[in-house]
Amino acid sequence: MRLLDLFPEAASVSYLSVIWFHGTRLLEAHTINSEGLLPAHLMRSRLREYLATLADGQVRRGGFPNAAARAAKHVCEGPFGFLFRDALNVSSGSGKGFVHCPELVEDIANSLLGEGGSELIARFRAATSPYVINFIGESTTGVVPAALSYLFRTMVKGEDSVEAVSIISPCFDGAGEVVGPGRIIRIERLPEEV
Repeated sequence: MRLLDLFPEAASVSYLSVIWFHGTRLLEAHTINSEGLLPAHLMRSRLREYLATLADGQVRRGGFPNAAARAAKHVCEGPFGFLFRDALNVSSGSGKGFVHCPELVEDIANSLLGEGGSELIARFRAATSPYVINFIGESTTGVVPAALSYLFRTMVKGEDSVEAVSIISPCFDGAGEVVGPGRIIRIERLPEEV
């Protein structure tokens, strides 16, 4: 018997507020306190300017890796969050966790330096620190069943939590709207080896 079979009304709950987890890298955490989490369209020019400064002296080599796939992807503006904190350790576009390097930074670095983008990403990582931002947002479809499934997989079946979230992890999508500072409930700096 599935857990959802015991609580069928939980599948249709959509009025909950949920604590979401957003992984990123920051120069200074105080910008989150003053501005909140910004969507890609508000971050793109800031990041491009900052990365161009970091790229000083580097020379563009070759083309932009995965340009077509990345161009199609940026229809989504975020900011994004995960229901389970462990989802931040699941691979992003870089093949590392979401706090390794934001995908928008990867895209801009690669567009500026082509195949040399990885060197710029290394500079960005050296200048920033990994953070997890906890914020309050609206529930999305499937949150309650996912939470029940996660609890069943990790507590009853004994699955590893990272394995469980790689299968089930609803996401918050800010759809291009700012997650305001009043919705931020915690800013946690992570150890660098993340």
